[in-house]
Amino acid sequence: MKPIIEALRMFTTLALPYFRSEDRLRACGLLAAVVGAEVGLVYVAVLTNQWNARFFNALEARHWGNITTELLVFCFIVAAAVLASMSQYYFGQRLQINWRRWMTENYLSVWMAQGRHYRVRFVDTTIDNIHLRIANDVYLFVQRTHELGTGLLGSVMALLSFAFILWGLSAITPLPLFGVDLAIPGYLVWTALLYAGLGTLVAHWIGWRLVPLNFNQQRYESDFRFAIVRAADHSEPVALMRGEAVEREELRGRFSNLVGNWTNLVVRQTRLTGFIACYGNISTVFPTLIVSPAYMIGAIPLGILVQAANAFQRVEGAFAFCIGAYSKLAEWKAIMDRLSQMETAMSKV
Repeated sequence: MKPIIEALRMFTTLALPYFRSEDRLRACGLLAAVVGAEVGLVYVAVLTNQWNARFFNALEARHWGNITTELLVFCFIVAAAVLASMSQYYFGQRLQINWRRWMTENYLSVWMAQGRHYRVRFVDTTIDNIHLRIANDVYLFVQRTHELGTGLLGSVMALLSFAFILWGLSAITPLPLFGVDLAIPGYLVWTALLYAGLGTLVAHWIGWRLVPLNFNQQRYESDFRFAIVRAADHSEPVALMRGEAVEREELRGRFSNLVGNWTNLVVRQTRLTGFIACYGNISTVFPTLIVSPAYMIGAIPLGILVQAANAFQRVEGAFAFCIGAYSKLAEWKAIMDRLSQMETAMSKV
């Protein structure tokens, strides 16, 4: 719990100044538009879930009139989904552009004042390549915050919406095993939460080391870029002093650090990717297996089977948000650590 609280404190320190700045009205307006578009996407998903029940019931009953009606309704659902997706992307990108511009200008005004660009290296020797942090880490922070923020918002809303639907479906969907109905109130919801909870714990056990590995990878990438740009800028004195061998050895050493950490990162990420792939493929079948006994005994029609399986996947997927986003969360935390470290150092100058 303490690392989560620390990460949230760091995030508010980095993010809130923009939404309190002179650009706050436009920032809050774009943020509200992004949230509204995300609400629209979840609402479209709920409509699609309800449409599945009606459409597959019509297929099972071979009722052509209902089938054609539902296909027409589906066209309107698709149009709404397209509009919501386009709105979410456009307003999200506009928010990222304005947010990055403000943060970059703010950091530059602090860095390029009172000699901080020179003096900061004597205050904290662990601060490396501030210019690259401003150029790259700010962009990644804004981008990852938008991706993870909209993903988390959509997951929470989907969890609440589809949990309500799934709870209602649990009441009309028995769980006949060995001749006994083992269904309890809301059993589909509890099963989805338990399944996703176990998956999240395993993902965390596999991937928790990604945070320090991502932090080091960004540092080594910056070190190598800085060294190779410096060598290019000082090409004339290096050539006159015949210092190519020294510069080459320096570049090789920095690149070796980059590759070594990158290899460790790939190994850890491969394990996490393998688990996510396994979990994702099982998740496509598991909900249907849970509901299929009720369908096999004729207690529910095909439409309810499809609707319940889809709602189960939505609830499980929303609750297991951290599984799919674990690598991005690790990278996001590492980026915040670098920016927070930079802010702290510059404030001491």
